[in-house]
Amino acid sequence: MSSSSLQTYSKRTLYFDVLRVVAAFGVIVIHVAGTEWHELDVMSTGWLAAHVWHGITRWCVPIFVMVSGALHLSSLSKSGTKSSGGGLPVTAIRRAVVAFVFWSAAYVAFTRFTLGWDLSKRDMLIGFIEGKIHLWFLPMICGLYLITPLLRPLAADEGLLRLFLALSCVFSFVLPSLRATWDCLTPRITDDLLLRVVGAFFRFLENTRFHFTLEYSSYYLLGYALHTHPMNKRQSVVSALLALVLFFLAVATSASASRITGVPTDTTYAYMTLPTLFGSVALFGAAQWLCGYGAVSCDMKTDAITMQGSFKQSTATKQTLHISLQSACSWLI
Repeated sequence: MSSSSLQTYSKRTLYFDVLRVVAAFGVIVIHVAGTEWHELDVMSTGWLAAHVWHGITRWCVPIFVMVSGALHLSSLSKSGTKSSGGGLPVTAIRRAVVAFVFWSAAYVAFTRFTLGWDLSKRDMLIGFIEGKIHLWFLPMICGLYLITPLLRPLAADEGLLRLFLALSCVFSFVLPSLRATWDCLTPRITDDLLLRVVGAFFRFLENTRFHFTLEYSSYYLLGYALHTHPMNKRQSVVSALLALVLFFLAVATSASASRITGVPTDTTYAYMTLPTLFGSVALFGAAQWLCGYGAVSCDMKTDAITMQGSFKQSTATKQTLHISLQSACSWLI
């Protein structure tokens, strides 16, 4: 490879791209399974199969958020993304906005002119503003990009980062998981005092109005934390085992509640629950351990990618992987 072509290289991180590809397949699976999950009879084995697949791939969206957090909250954002004076990742924001505008307009046009739906101009405008349901990710990730300058000081201070993640674990994952499990068990509980006491406890939590660490900012900072403090193989395996146990319990609980009420429910394995959290952490760690942490050199002229990743399997053993692939460099947010 000539020295002139080396000048066209841009650095990438291999395990980020692997996680993006895996998460993209997860998105496909969750949407296919979700269609059947909503339409099939909850008493059928087909619905139960869709229920399992609908839940076991819930890590797909958190993985995308974690990769974004690792990129935009770390030093990588300084060289890999254009920022404004306030530290906003303006390139990423522009890409997300353009993607939403284009696809929202495309879906409205497809619905009106290809499917032949009788939509008024008002309906088309509302449809464009709201966007298709599966485009919700883009406004959400834009919101995280907008608060990135506010989150960077938390990421830079290890003590504050640990505190934020600890609060996130309690308020963003443990308590919502307990509430979802309790709601599923409620139809089977006949003890009035227990129902009232537990209900009062959850109302008390709602009255705290604690929203600082809620939703996807937790995954955003978690991605940065795992990128700067990678897990080893053992930690990844433990996380995976915990995810499987919690997922089994969550699926069984929600399936039982769905069949009692006749209405499908997925609250026990929603995005902000413990099964999804541990599944996302396990997958993130597994990609790190398997792919290494080295940079990827992308040659745009020769259309070749050279990837180098350092594998750290023990404190005494290091190996270097050098792979050359003939493929195009993908443009990913």
